[in-house]
Amino acid sequence: MATMRDVAERANVSIATVSFVVNDTKPVSPATRARIVAAMKDLNYQRNVVARALASHRTRIIALLYPALDHRAGPTIMKFITKAASVAQERGYDF
Repeated sequence: MATMRDVAERANVSIATVSFVVNDTKPVSPATRARIVAAMKDLNYQRNVVARALASHRTRIIALLYPALDHRAGPTIMKFITKAASVAQERGYDF
């Protein structure tokens, strides 16, 4: 699995600059951003959700508890769960 360090080395930038692009926290020139994005694609870089949660003290995970043993998950419940997962993902959460 590729790390931010691997991406930084491939793009010839600092790890901090890669972090700025990944987290969209500070402006980065379009040319530098393009190099970083290309390096991320080449290396198949995936964000480390656990590392991000540790650094930010937030997991961005939403859990849904449903008494499945007592009730069958019919079409209405499945529609609700699917929509909830979709909206959570749009807003940057894992469901």
